[in-house]
Amino acid sequence: MEQHSHDHADATQWVGFRDALRLELRHHLPFTVIVTAVTAVAASVAVRTWPALVESGASFEGAHVAHVFVSAVATTAVGSRQRGGPVLAAGLGIAGSIVFCTLSDILLPYAGALAFGTPVSLDVEVLHAPVKVGLAAVAGAAGGFAHMRRLSIYSHSAHVLVSSLASVLYVHTHAAGAWADWAHAPEMAAVLFFSVFLPCCMSDLVMPVACTHCDFRGRDNPAS
Repeated sequence: MEQHSHDHADATQWVGFRDALRLELRHHLPFTVIVTAVTAVAASVAVRTWPALVESGASFEGAHVAHVFVSAVATTAVGSRQRGGPVLAAGLGIAGSIVFCTLSDILLPYAGALAFGTPVSLDVEVLHAPVKVGLAAVAGAAGGFAHMRRLSIYSHSAHVLVSSLASVLYVHTHAAGAWADWAHAPEMAAVLFFSVFLPCCMSDLVMPVACTHCDFRGRDNPAS
């Protein structure tokens, strides 16, 4: 009887998590599509207008560090609303921001460019500047505890915006400007969407909730 009750609780928890995830993704998908498209166009115009942005590489480095900071804010803010405690929330914010920002800003754009036959170099920022990236993550986690409920909403929006900017700048700065031509807009849009949507939602929404066993509104799951 006890085993049956435990199995039922597990099934209830999975259904609640799945439904909450579907709801959150449905809300964030349109916003991600719009922001990604606008950012791609704006970055392409900026790169063509000020080519020095690409040549220096500083534009991507700044965007990546900003992305790590905002990601840590968003993840920590969501985690802080759950029942896992501040240590777990901060740990998720710091580790999650570094891992998912590297995936979103570098690895996925790199793989996407290669998939479309564009030569691109691999440059993992956390390996070249671990202190700078680490400090951005720690500062973001600290900021995530302030005004948690409001930040968990607005920081995700900022996260998507900065992530889009960092991803498109990586392609422009590491693919020798090959995708600055408008003819490559469809490829750029496809790469950016997957580079931004999946890591951002995993980092801000899925990971904090899955690790703290609560739903997306901060309520305990039935099986907790």
